[in-house]
Amino acid sequence: HNKTRDMSDWRAIKDGRQTEKYQVHYIEHEFQTIDWQCPNVDPRWRESMRIIVLRNPIERHLSEYFFSGSGKKLLPISVEKIATDKTYAKKVASSISDQVPNWMKRIGSRKRTRKNKNKKRNNTTNTDMEGEFNMIFGPHYTNNFQLRALSGCSLGECLQEKKVTPEQRNHIQSAHPYQYSYSEPVPRCTNYYRKPAPDHALYELCAKPNNIRDFCSIGCDGPCFYPSVAWGELSRKDVARAIHVLKAFDAVLLMEKLGDKDQSDFLADVLGHNRDADFALINRGRMSNALVEKKSKREKLQYWQDLLSSLGLDHINDMLRKENDLEMEFFNHASKLNANMIKQWKREIEDSQDHHG
Repeated sequence: HNKTRDMSDWRAIKDGRQTEKYQVHYIEHEFQTIDWQCPNVDPRWRESMRIIVLRNPIERHLSEYFFSGSGKKLLPISVEKIATDKTYAKKVASSISDQVPNWMKRIGSRKRTRKNKNKKRNNTTNTDMEGEFNMIFGPHYTNNFQLRALSGCSLGECLQEKKVTPEQRNHIQSAHPYQYSYSEPVPRCTNYYRKPAPDHALYELCAKPNNIRDFCSIGCDGPCFYPSVAWGELSRKDVARAIHVLKAFDAVLLMEKLGDKDQSDFLADVLGHNRDADFALINRGRMSNALVEKKSKREKLQYWQDLLSSLGLDHINDMLRKENDLEMEFFNHASKLNANMIKQWKREIEDSQDHHG
């Protein structure tokens, strides 16, 4: 909170220290469900500037397969070689066709609960992960991932639909903003990253095991960082809940468009820093993934889907679309919201220029 146009404040956050002029914190919420009622019940939400980045669900799932699943053994994949070498193309296609369906069955299987520790990892299912709250979110396959991440339940009818046990309900209620007084967040806070961060990264230390626990004894703490439930079957009620949260964000961005100048300038204006800052989105080229170079706008939109199509694997794309149809519905709404935000931002710029002209 307390917007600033002084870039030294943002650099202070990157150094893990509090700014002198303003109380500015960087809080990253990833791989953890957000209670759909959080904007209404968590006072920390109203003190925050909220920014979210979403991605085409099918591209996101396929990317997860290639970078965290068994597909990483195939990287780097040569698109040129696929077009000229039939033997290579057949080998890649056969591997993907055999492995992706099995990978999709291993929902939340990266970690196992104690009660399931004797089960083979390949047999772990979504049901096995129920009761573990955010364990289903991680570098593995979970259907309707982004939809689940924004449609968590912590109160009332929504919570009843998720069939929680009395013990689970008590766990949720004990940390709910209605019951718990949260501390002032540390300058940098993210609930996921565990590896040492490079100097330029906006990652905090509290989320890392065995690191300065006296500095943040309760761990990473930020808006909506209390438990809520996102497991079980989803419906259009969950889509409506996720859209409710989405509309409360100050900026809704799309991964596929982060390199666009409009998106970069829009975010800079929302945050209040110079558009040509060294950390602006438009200057993020040094963070590009070296294993997959996406040159054209088409590749940024659907690189993995086109790759599977070129290998004759459209049935895999169709299978993912069918299983994540509600997430696709939600993402289409997010895309329209992003477009409307950009239009409104441009309109405000024009109105301001006319006013000062």
